Amino acid sequence: MLFVLALGLVLTFLWYMVAPPKARAGSLGNIGATMLGVAYVPFLAGYILVILSQANSGRSLMLSVIGLTFLYDVAAFFIGSAYGNRPLAPTISPKKSWEGLAAATVVTFALSIAFVSQIGPMTGPRAAGLALIVCILAPLGDLAESALKRDLGVKDMGTIMPGHGGALDRIDSALFVAPAAFYFLRLIL
Repeated sequence: MLFVLALGLVLTFLWYMVAPPKARAGSLGNIGATMLGVAYVPFLAGYILVILSQANSGRSLMLSVIGLTFLYDVAAFFIGSAYGNRPLAPTISPKKSWEGLAAATVVTFALSIAFVSQIGPMTGPRAAGLALIVCILAPLGDLAESALKRDLGVKDMGTIMPGHGGALDRIDSALFVAPAAFYFLRLIL
């Protein structure tokens, strides 16, 4: 993963070095945008594959990380939609609420301790630690993608799934959770 990230940066610089002088205008912003495209989705999502390749219950751990992250998102959405009235980050994503965050945290911890703790090397405290990672980083990943959408002036990042904010909106939380979960699992296992 690091090789592809480094290669992408080197090739991006080479592209602008061989380009005609007129095409080099704004190269700093273009290089930054290109590298964001390389690092944001492919690099961060690559951590899911690294978790999958773990020798000790890799598949179960990968499914746990993704499952807990999606569970967090769904719980925050439904509970926040029904009971949320205090915006979490009104200038970034006015519909996300503190109530949704709190309820999703409780649901994620409960289900992680009940189910993830049953997976091979996991225990109750380890499952709680993984839930903590999800509960901290899932909303940050969601807000980061919302900030990008707000900056671009779009409501949805795609039209493949109408009403769902696009494909990126389905995985934005997992992109932030996956690297932290990998290093957490590496630390405890």
